[in-house]
Amino acid sequence: MSELVKHHLQRLGQLKNDRQPHEDEWRQCYEMTAPERLPNFGGVIEDVKKVRAKLFDSTGANSTQILASAIVSGTTPANAIWFKAVPDGMDDQGEMTEGERWLDNACRTMWKNIHGSNFDSENPDTVLDSVVAGWGVLYIAEDDEDGYVFENWSIGNTYISSTKRSGIIDTVYRCH
Repeated sequence: MSELVKHHLQRLGQLKNDRQPHEDEWRQCYEMTAPERLPNFGGVIEDVKKVRAKLFDSTGANSTQILASAIVSGTTPANAIWFKAVPDGMDDQGEMTEGERWLDNACRTMWKNIHGSNFDSENPDTVLDSVVAGWGVLYIAEDDEDGYVFENWSIGNTYISSTKRSGIIDTVYRCH
């Protein structure tokens, strides 16, 4: 086994160990609010039905779905451009320069490609994971034929870390 493989296996083992204390909390949060997502943590469908039956009522599950839906519709609506590239130092707000027109066109093209892909079907699950567990993973790839391709990765088998002082995630391990 090469040194690089050993390094990555050791790093993954450390990430699994570091995350261990949180997994019971996340599992309990999923049990109370989104038991259908429990298979992400190795549960089985029969267990999900039993877990849902144990709930006193559906308030937690309904509230979680409403919050996730509100976040999706408020931050990434399919019917409006939700990002804009603006160059620094532009003083005249009333007149668009050639560069600003190009950026505007690029934003519109990206928005069309994002919503022409599977983004609108994958994003809600990622947001739901973020609401329930505090984080989610949306993998983005580019395909020559299909353009953008999005995948909601289960947090049950995804491990994240940062090698930067800022704490911004730059390391992702996915076991599958």
